[in-house]
Amino acid sequence: MGDLIGRTALVVGPGTDADLAIVEALAAAGAHVFIGSIDGTAFTDRAGQDVGRLESPPEDPTSAGAIIDQVLAQTGRLDILVQDRPTAYRGPIDDLDWDAWTADLGRLTAAVAVDRAFAAACEPGGAIVHMTSIDLAQAYPGRAAASAVANGLVGVSRAMAVEWARKPVRVNVVAQGVVLDEADRGALADGSKSSDRILLRAPSHRLGTPAETAALVRFLVDDRSRFITGQTISVDGGWASLTQHAEGLRFP
Repeated sequence: MGDLIGRTALVVGPGTDADLAIVEALAAAGAHVFIGSIDGTAFTDRAGQDVGRLESPPEDPTSAGAIIDQVLAQTGRLDILVQDRPTAYRGPIDDLDWDAWTADLGRLTAAVAVDRAFAAACEPGGAIVHMTSIDLAQAYPGRAAASAVANGLVGVSRAMAVEWARKPVRVNVVAQGVVLDEADRGALADGSKSSDRILLRAPSHRLGTPAETAALVRFLVDDRSRFITGQTISVDGGWASLTQHAEGLRFP
C-alpha cells in the first residue's frame, strides 16, 4: 500500500533489525526515507542503497536542528520522525556508574531536542514515533537506566501530543517486546544462549519479529491513525500484561 508517497521520513537509531524493518516498511509505502545512526556507522552500513544517509545527530541538544536541516536541504519537506535510542548501562543501582547514567539520560534529552526541531519544521500532520522497550512497564534487575529513560520518554511524548495537537503533530510511543537481533540469533545457533526462559515468560510462547514492530510504526505514521496521539502501544505478545502468580508462571 503506497499511501506515504510524496512524504519524507527520518529514522534515527542504532541500526537494529527493527530499525531496518521500519525503514523498509516506510520505503515500501512510498516514503522517501533518511537515516541517522546514533552508534557509529552500524545503521548506515546495514541500510539499503535507496535510503538517504545523514551525518549522525549531534549530542549537543542545542545543535539538534542540524539533522533536520540536512533532510530539508535535500527534499524541502519532512513528515515523519521515528527515534530509537536504547540505553547502554546495565547494572545494579548500588553500582551505578554516574557517567554511564548521565550518558543514558542524555539520550532522552537528545530525542526531545530532535523532536522539537522536527515539530518546528515539519509539514502539517507530521507524525513522531518513539521506540522504547518492555522496561517501560515492569522492573528488571540491572535496568534502572532503561526504565528511567523509557518512562521519561512516555511522559514527554504525552506532553508533546497535547502541546502540538493544533500544529498538528502527532506523537506516539511503541513499546517493543523481546525481538531477537542478529547477534542473538547467532548466539542461539552456537548454543551460547538459550531462549527457554524467555519463551517461558512469553504468553504467546514465541518472540516477536522486526516486521511486526515495523507494521505498528507504519500504521502510526499514516493517515489511518490521524486521530491517535499521546498513546503508548505495546507490540509484545501480551508480555507486559502478564502478572506472575505467587507460585510461578501460569498460563491458561
